[in-house]
Amino acid sequence: MYEYQYAMLKHRLPNVRYEEKDIRDLPVKTMLQAYTEVYLVVTHPALEGKHTLRLRDAEALLVPVLDTVTVAQWLIDNANTTLPTITGEPKVKQFDALARDIWQAGFKADLCVAKGSPFNDATDYDKPDIWLTRDDTDYVDLQRHCLATVNGLVHRLDADSDGAYIKDGGVTFRKTQNAMLGLISFKNIGRVHTVSITPEMVYQPNPTRLLSDQFYLKLPFDTTNKVVGIVIGGYLHLASRDVKVIGPHTLRVDMKRIPFLERYMESRYLINQSALERFHEVSPTNPTDYDLQNFHSNECMLELLGLSQSFVVAIEADHMTVDTIQTSRTFLPGRFYLEGEVPLWPLRTQLGLLPSYIKEEENKVWVLRTDNNLHQHRLMDTYNYRWQPKVDEKRISAEPVTFHRGELVKWGTSTLIIE
Repeated sequence: MYEYQYAMLKHRLPNVRYEEKDIRDLPVKTMLQAYTEVYLVVTHPALEGKHTLRLRDAEALLVPVLDTVTVAQWLIDNANTTLPTITGEPKVKQFDALARDIWQAGFKADLCVAKGSPFNDATDYDKPDIWLTRDDTDYVDLQRHCLATVNGLVHRLDADSDGAYIKDGGVTFRKTQNAMLGLISFKNIGRVHTVSITPEMVYQPNPTRLLSDQFYLKLPFDTTNKVVGIVIGGYLHLASRDVKVIGPHTLRVDMKRIPFLERYMESRYLINQSALERFHEVSPTNPTDYDLQNFHSNECMLELLGLSQSFVVAIEADHMTVDTIQTSRTFLPGRFYLEGEVPLWPLRTQLGLLPSYIKEEENKVWVLRTDNNLHQHRLMDTYNYRWQPKVDEKRISAEPVTFHRGELVKWGTSTLIIE
């Protein structure tokens, strides 16, 4: 007879890994209702070693089974039935998104025009994009699997046979005269799709709520077998609590979970967000004052979502998990420490910035070198400012800045193989 050993399960909830669980005493008919995949590891006197049964492959045999029959009893009852087992045991393989500094990866970067030949002789000021080239590189494949970052803010990629293009990367470069460039590759997980956000896509069915509280997006694609996230003003939200797929063409974004005002106070000096300035200036003589009624208005949110650094991201994968690895605080400008494994994943700092970094090993400790890791301590963070008429960028005089806390983000997916 078949004898139960253990089971590997995949839950129907999103962002959940395969897990090993003892289900021998649970009703077998409920297993495929509760889980998307159930793998039973069994032994049999007529079989050598352990074998794996994918329960869905035996679904027809479950039809006449009583609701009270347990997994272990069902295996015993099928002692004389040849179940569609596979020799070996299930092993879970994890695949993660990886990050690389563009310069350390050997790319060459130049400013270029948005359309037409990258060799266009326009002035640098009229070249909005950054053109990436490297020998023996499939640029279209790069664009299909990567997102780019410029000074830690996520930008879209385009590509042709001449190179890959960071859209509006040149505009961002000129904002600070700095170009810390990085790539986040999802090739181990699945193809990347990006979609611009138009006003027609954005809605809030409750007329009493603002888009700055919560909004919905009507997506122009089917979300089946895709992990869908969003980039807002250069900050990536993927497989996170603030973004949720609630239908085959609908995404919900909980803006109350997102510190978009704090981010704007810093990112307005990093990317072009001039379209939002009219919503926060109380006086032309004090551009650091924020009129919250205007800044939280629907019109302001639509401008924020209309930036070139705001777009929908869809990864071709049936699930995605997120793990983080905390780095050690160095209390040094632009430095993070990591002990143990080689840092291969995106680095995320306090407000969600994803700065590219160069890694070097020193005395068995990995040093992650990036451009800036200062976090502003503002007075507005000491109280619930949302109900105030206005706030400003004033910092706490006793400790105006500290060094960011950093973490490596492991966006990943897993698959199960029998071996």
